[in-house]
Amino acid sequence: MRRDKGLGGPALGPHAPGALCAAFRTRGYTVRCADSPWRLPPGALVSALVEGIAGAAAEAGFVDAPAWGQARTATASAAVSVFVGHVDVLALPPASAQSKTTSVSSP
Repeated sequence: MRRDKGLGGPALGPHAPGALCAAFRTRGYTVRCADSPWRLPPGALVSALVEGIAGAAAEAGFVDAPAWGQARTATASAAVSVFVGHVDVLALPPASAQSKTTSVSSP
């Protein structure tokens, strides 16, 4: 999660939501950040998540990724639930920027 993704430096990984909220606040936005974890029950969504992780790992050069994915997918469809950490961010522009927006009314 923290590797360089070719965008000019290492990714922020789990620190990204905090950095995003701080950047908005620095620019005068009103910001609300809240944990909103995803809870996936055993089944198709967990299997799809595992397959996606295995595919990304294989693309990154991890040679054991396909076998890892197959082993996890077999268990995931029946017995594994997943908790994925997630943060929702709401950033409202400063009042001065809001008053400059224009609205278009329908004829």
